[in-house]
Amino acid sequence: MKEKVQKLKGIAKDFWSVFLLFLKNLILFFQTKDAKNILLFTLFCSFLSIVGGRYQDFIISFMFTKLSGFSFVNMGNMMEVAVSPFAYIAIFSVLICATFFSLFEIGGLLHVYSMAQVGRDTNFVNMMLAGYRTCRRTLNPKNWGIIIFLIILMPLTKVFPLSGAGYKAALPYFITQGIQSNPRFRYLSLIAYALLLFGVLVYLFAIIIYVMEGTTFPQAMKRSRKLGGRHLPNTFLTLVLFTILVNFTINSISSIIPVNIAELVAMFQKQSVTVKQQVIGSYVYALRQIIKSMIGPALNTAALTVLFYAYLEENHEFTKIDRRMFRFVELSQKKLRIATTTVTVVLTAMTIGLLWHYRYLREPITSMPDVCAHRGDNIHAPENTVPAYELAFSEMLPWVETDVLMTSDGVIVCSHDTSIARVTGADVVIGKTTYEELQKYEMGSWVPGQKKYGSVHVPKLEEILKLTKESEASIQIELKPQDTDQNLEEEVIRLIHKYELEDRCMVISLWGDAVKRIHELDPEIKTAICVNAAWEGYKDVEYKTNLSISDNGVNADLVKQMHDAGIQVFCWTVDSMDDVQYLVSCGVDVIGTNDPLSIMDALVVADYKGGLNRLFYTILHEIATMGQ
Repeated sequence: MKEKVQKLKGIAKDFWSVFLLFLKNLILFFQTKDAKNILLFTLFCSFLSIVGGRYQDFIISFMFTKLSGFSFVNMGNMMEVAVSPFAYIAIFSVLICATFFSLFEIGGLLHVYSMAQVGRDTNFVNMMLAGYRTCRRTLNPKNWGIIIFLIILMPLTKVFPLSGAGYKAALPYFITQGIQSNPRFRYLSLIAYALLLFGVLVYLFAIIIYVMEGTTFPQAMKRSRKLGGRHLPNTFLTLVLFTILVNFTINSISSIIPVNIAELVAMFQKQSVTVKQQVIGSYVYALRQIIKSMIGPALNTAALTVLFYAYLEENHEFTKIDRRMFRFVELSQKKLRIATTTVTVVLTAMTIGLLWHYRYLREPITSMPDVCAHRGDNIHAPENTVPAYELAFSEMLPWVETDVLMTSDGVIVCSHDTSIARVTGADVVIGKTTYEELQKYEMGSWVPGQKKYGSVHVPKLEEILKLTKESEASIQIELKPQDTDQNLEEEVIRLIHKYELEDRCMVISLWGDAVKRIHELDPEIKTAICVNAAWEGYKDVEYKTNLSISDNGVNADLVKQMHDAGIQVFCWTVDSMDDVQYLVSCGVDVIGTNDPLSIMDALVVADYKGGLNRLFYTILHEIATMGQ
């Protein structure tokens, strides 16, 4: 036993020695001259990705709205989108653009790191040329596999982003909700994630090898498996510790700076140095995300480069590096001035174009968005239950939201999932169960922290509508159609009329056919289609009066287009106070949340000014969310 302990101590000691050497070599990359070039280059790439993001949105909007005929995407029309050739062309075009942005940045960074490795200097122009050469090689169809790896697999695993210009890859909200609501899907998703993570780690060096050795991407993947495969535990542990260290440093810096600045401003204005924590929290979050988005990829690429060179030296394979990585083009003063002038003119034109595009943001926000309690106040009581709505109504919230399904005996009940497994532990399908049978299962006793609600059961919609009638709030009713339903839409309308809530009710659904049916039966009832993404063409959809969209799909342009068409914008589901300022700057009308009191606090202290303030918050969000 002692021998095993001593052996483990020896392994740990050796690892720490190697890790300290890794940090030392990493610091050598960021010499004074190199640091300036790296910072300038990452700022340049970040700006390009922001502007490029606007063009990506234009491509998607044009392809989907004008060519495919889709003005929005959600679960209801996902299959139709999946068979549309223009949808694939749009997605592929965006992925290509995002890949080029990412590889341009990675190529430039690897050039400066390679030059530092051999003790040579470089400059901003040569970093750009290295990025350009990397992008040009990617035009070869043999290398298109890098798109899947760099833009989809790595973001999905949320492991070690190499570029802040990458497209945000994430599963749609309704898919993740569906996975979480089914225990079997949860376990399968964990297994799938573990396998995906293992694959990404095995081929983690493929992008570095692709750029630095001049091979095709399939060859780079083969080399990565051979070079890094036997070092996998060391690579994994090194990067985990490095990531923890970087995040700790960034979080510490971003926590100190905004507080100090806020206190200095307060002192100069002869105010109390005690500033509101919500405001500081928003600035801390923004600064943290900016640093991670702009500096993080440079640090991550440097970390992989250090490991890559260490493994090469161990295997005596340094000669395999493409000599073009060390190419230095000496430009004459004339050419340098031309290049500098060209870049300056392009950046200036882009800046002016961006300011002109967002000129409508000079107008201040005239009213604070309403808050909608998503499934009731489900932070303090079980979701979609009578206590959750009683709390929401007692908090004087303007809106509440509930999800409805129909039991096998035709009773409409409030539940988000088709099964009550997630909220009761019993895998019982609502559409195949009578209302009386559902009452056998308790919700509060199953939910951690809410055991005092042990006697709570799945309620009827009628109970919630009765509570709504007695309050001053309005209600969103989200339809969850099932194959077993018997006149779901007709029964919902009957209950709305029974409690005389026509003016305080909005029926929504991810399934457009259900919303269309409500509109046909009673055009006076407000409706909205729940979507993950929408474009200007959405205003032409006849069977809606509002837009209910995931907060990830909200942007200032979309909100303006909807408002110009007389359409209100409801967004869901916002649980982070840090996101509130951006949504306020976009001008959304209603914010759906699981934590209504916290979001209300954030809304009270938000900035509603127009002009530079509103532009600042909008662009700030673009920077903060790059590469996530």
